Amino acid sequence: MSESQPNIDSKSNSTTSDSIGTAESTMNGRRGGSPPNHVYIGKKPVMSYAMSALIQLAHTGEIVIKARGLVIFRAVDVAEIVVQRLGSGSYETKDIKIDTERLGEGSETRNVSTIEIVVGKKP
Repeated sequence: MSESQPNIDSKSNSTTSDSIGTAESTMNGRRGGSPPNHVYIGKKPVMSYAMSALIQLAHTGEIVIKARGLVIFRAVDVAEIVVQRLGSGSYETKDIKIDTERLGEGSETRNVSTIEIVVGKKP
């Protein structure tokens, strides 16, 4: 070990970075390793996702709203709120993709519907 690097216990360092990463992911509405312009929809209130989407739109100019299963309706609501109510006519829905993912293994396999809605600035 070089003298310029402090002696840090690797266990405490990984735990600290994991908890910080988890907190940041939760606060930003992102999962670790995902692009910053993706909004993953879960069970939080719709307006919290809409505000997060609006903030990301201001920084990147285009976002991808992703959801699967029983929260697909919430992704559609978020996109519509951003485009029609909060966006003041400056954003539009650019693309919508629907798909099916296979989850589980062996006899526990099931199909889950997914949606991706791309929202961006109007030209």
